[in-house]
Amino acid sequence: MAPHRQTFVDCLLRDVDFAGAALTGVSFPGTTLDGVDFTKATLTRVDLSEATALGITSGVAALKGATISTPQLLDIAPALAQHIGLTVKDA
Repeated sequence: MAPHRQTFVDCLLRDVDFAGAALTGVSFPGTTLDGVDFTKATLTRVDLSEATALGITSGVAALKGATISTPQLLDIAPALAQHIGLTVKDA
């Protein structure tokens, strides 16, 4: 049996709580994520690369198993740095 695929197309997902959720085969083309919580979520084949915004307030560590674009990586870099305890200092 093939896994179920869920697609959120051109949505505004504001203050959505995916904490502890198991997301498999989910994509978000054209969707804005604003204030989303992924704390302790399990992501498998989750494609965030076409989302228009990744406003992740909690759970950046749970993004393992997701696909994002390079610009999105730059957007969430501060949260990733904070999560691993990396201090970023500009001259």
